Amino acid sequence: MDSLAFDIAKKLEIKPARYPIRKTSLKSLFISENRTEFNANLWTDQVPRRIILGMVDNKDFVGRQRTTPFYFQHFNLRDISITAGGVTFPAAPYSLDFSKGNYARIYHDMQEAVGYAGSLESNGISMFRYAYAGYCFFVFNLTNSQEDNGPEMFDLIKNGTTSIRMTFNEPVPSGGIVLVAMGEIDSLLMLDRNRTISTDISV
Repeated sequence: MDSLAFDIAKKLEIKPARYPIRKTSLKSLFISENRTEFNANLWTDQVPRRIILGMVDNKDFVGRQRTTPFYFQHFNLRDISITAGGVTFPAAPYSLDFSKGNYARIYHDMQEAVGYAGSLESNGISMFRYAYAGYCFFVFNLTNSQEDNGPEMFDLIKNGTTSIRMTFNEPVPSGGIVLVAMGEIDSLLMLDRNRTISTDISV
């Protein structure tokens, strides 16, 4: 055994090696027709570092031959907010009206939360495609620093309830819609002296 391997084994005797990783959790929630408000708990254990949301027509989500379940629409959304661990995002509420072109702020927040705002790179989602071509995503950065510079960034793990509140300018259309929510969650991968791999999101 060389000196490096011996040193690693000696340190593992004292405490396990810890590696930060990110997990994803995907959920779908049904919003019934004729509603103008929607409130729900998304996660009740660990607070995600980032949440990506999209709304799909329920008939498309279930499956039809001539439509796609990946066509994300705004459904005349007026406001959307996330409350995580007692903190509400965004701090100032939105006042959206897609029919009048009032959605620049939430579009910019989406691009900023995924790391493309102020960048020469692009995800290909223009403002027009965002509102009218099935690319309407709502992204919330829930980190304390409000920065997300790649997988090497690791935020303090927080436990608490993460909930969503939505209001619409017009009632939800017939058949209802499905809210698809994806959360990115910080976690730790641990390796002990017996080379046993384990993970614990509560560490």
